[in-house]
Amino acid sequence: MRTHTNNQEVISNAVSIYEFLQDRFAWDPIQLTLEGMRKAIRCAGVRICDILSLYNPEDNTWLTQSPTILRLENQDIAVFTLDGQHVALFFGALNTEIPLIPRNTNQPAFVWKTFTPASYAIGRHISSFSFGTSEKGLLTALEARFDDGGRITLGAGGCTSERAQRRSPLRQHRCQTLRTSALRNPHMRHNAPRQAVA
Repeated sequence: MRTHTNNQEVISNAVSIYEFLQDRFAWDPIQLTLEGMRKAIRCAGVRICDILSLYNPEDNTWLTQSPTILRLENQDIAVFTLDGQHVALFFGALNTEIPLIPRNTNQPAFVWKTFTPASYAIGRHISSFSFGTSEKGLLTALEARFDDGGRITLGAGGCTSERAQRRSPLRQHRCQTLRTSALRNPHMRHNAPRQAVA
């Protein structure tokens, strides 16, 4: 099912996207990886508005290996797990207002919900992207780095975020004291490297 909003096509069937990416991965995995990397790099500088994953309201659990959506100001980046190791990226606009109903009718419907374990990343600006790859050069993870030094990583194993690491004022003061004392101590000097003589 597809609708149009703000001149951008909104795709509501994430199952169809997953099947398309699986098929593409089967016959053209290298090109799929390279295209995803190029498109992601062009998204640097944009703010993250939300991070969404599929949630089972019946038992209050997150769907294992769920697609994860980085909802940016201008589009969505959805990370789909293809197998136990590799992922593929979808760029566009996903309709997260309607539940996702699996093809297997015995499974419950899932709803898109803000992924609270990574909510730190919401509102951050992406300064750059980096990528994890397998030995075959295929995409295994997408990492967005923020302007404050934090990061969020999305891969086959799930989604994790890491806040910026800041040094404590005491540690910073000690490092500055050691540097200035070394400069002022006349007995400390740097020896020139010795050259081996044949």
